[in-house]
Amino acid sequence: MIQLIQCPLCSKAFPLTEALAAPIVVAERARLEEATRAHTQALAAREQAVVARETAARAVQADLDGAVAERLAREAGRINSEAEARARARLAKELAELGEAAAAVRAQLAALDEERARIRSQAQQDASDSFRLKLAEKDKQLGDMKKQVDEAQRIGERTSQQLQGEVQEEDLAAVLRKAFPLDEVTRKAKGQNGADIVQRVRSPQGQICGTILWECKRTKNWSDTWLGKLRDDQRAEHADLAALVSTALPEGTRTFAERDGVWIMGPLMTAPVASMLRAQLMQIHDARATLEGHHEKAEQTYAYVTGPTFRQRFEAILEPLAQMQEELDSEKRACNTRWQKREKHIERATNGATSMLGEVQGIAGRGVPEIETDAPEAEHKPAA
Repeated sequence: MIQLIQCPLCSKAFPLTEALAAPIVVAERARLEEATRAHTQALAAREQAVVARETAARAVQADLDGAVAERLAREAGRINSEAEARARARLAKELAELGEAAAAVRAQLAALDEERARIRSQAQQDASDSFRLKLAEKDKQLGDMKKQVDEAQRIGERTSQQLQGEVQEEDLAAVLRKAFPLDEVTRKAKGQNGADIVQRVRSPQGQICGTILWECKRTKNWSDTWLGKLRDDQRAEHADLAALVSTALPEGTRTFAERDGVWIMGPLMTAPVASMLRAQLMQIHDARATLEGHHEKAEQTYAYVTGPTFRQRFEAILEPLAQMQEELDSEKRACNTRWQKREKHIERATNGATSMLGEVQGIAGRGVPEIETDAPEAEHKPAA
């Protein structure tokens, strides 16, 4: 299932797709980078404060050193030997005290330097760990969303293929019902084994003349395994004839052909070939009814309608149809190319507008009105 995100302002839930997730990850990266810069600036400010304190301490030490030197110079000129001794003792004591103060200042400076280095290292480590963890978290979320999007696309493709197959079956059944209203045309139930469509041919008097089993294939490549499966279905159904309508035909077949007991054709040849097969079944039925007991003539009739002469004559009739089919296929390919380009442009524009609308609604909440984003279906959508 696609993950839903609830807006903190309007409490509206909307799907979190990759198009929406990308701006969130970019914004989160920018926020973390901004936090890192702020942390670095704070660290720099603290470092400047430490440097200022160090400079002040060094200035104090320099002042102390200058005061001692100045006092020594001043006292040296005006004290006598006794006073000099007392002064030296007093100065020695003061120098010791000043030395202790200077040592304390130096110790304080060393401690400040150590603290500054520790603070800088800790701040850099904290910022790096936090950014790395946040980034890894967002990358994982984005990866999970990509997996959900990919799974949804795979499910959509499988559903689309199943729907296309059902549409083709229904279209074939509609063509047969329209062309032969007397016949009984039924589709197999979903999930039921067997061929897609069963056509029971009826005469104008309502008599069953035979059964034709139909299978639909809508793929890019031909497979000989279809023939064996359809023959098995034919035996199970006790059908007289088996026919396969496919968008992909065997090599060397342009319009229709009989192969291993199965009639193969493209979608545009369905009605003409079905007429031929019905005529064949009705002729056999009539021959059996009118020549009861004359099996030899019935077999001759059957051999004729299934033989090469009948097929060649029928091919001569269908040759103009084949040429028209090639011209129509060429026009359809050209139209499909133009339509697919336009659909891609519309899809990109719609996705961009939807993503921007979702971001604005996530920020402004109920202040942004709802906008219908579903594009109307084209009246003449090209066949897939």
